[in-house]
Amino acid sequence: MVSLGGSDTYGATTKVVALLRKRGLSATVIIGPGFQHRSALEAELTSEFELKTAVPSLVEEMSYHDLGIVGGGITAFEAAASGLPTILIANEEFEVPVARHLAGLGAARYGGHHSDLDETAFAFPDDVTEMSEAGLNQIRLDGVEKVCQLLQELS
Repeated sequence: MVSLGGSDTYGATTKVVALLRKRGLSATVIIGPGFQHRSALEAELTSEFELKTAVPSLVEEMSYHDLGIVGGGITAFEAAASGLPTILIANEEFEVPVARHLAGLGAARYGGHHSDLDETAFAFPDDVTEMSEAGLNQIRLDGVEKVCQLLQELS
């Protein structure tokens, strides 16, 4: 599964699809309603790729896949918490430490910044079971409660 943001400012989805195709791989590609690079993406797609737009639940979609290629934002944490091993691609500079942190936890592999991607980032990891378990065991699901608690402590 490839999901690199609803709008994907830099067209990283198109780069990823081209590199996956070069390796002879296939994927379900998910884009959002604000995606600005559709014609370029469609030029890269072959019958081995399924394109989905604005899925109702990205987390549910994750449950149908063995590996995700996602950005270093909220989706990276959703994938880890749901046990989906991921290859993380940083779309923005601030996503680099997030991606490295999740990789350090063992829940993901950091594939690099979108500006310098190459096909070596997309070798299927040998440790997907361990990555899945690391995400399930180390990413807590009580973030909203923690934020509420901190806000209450401020008052």
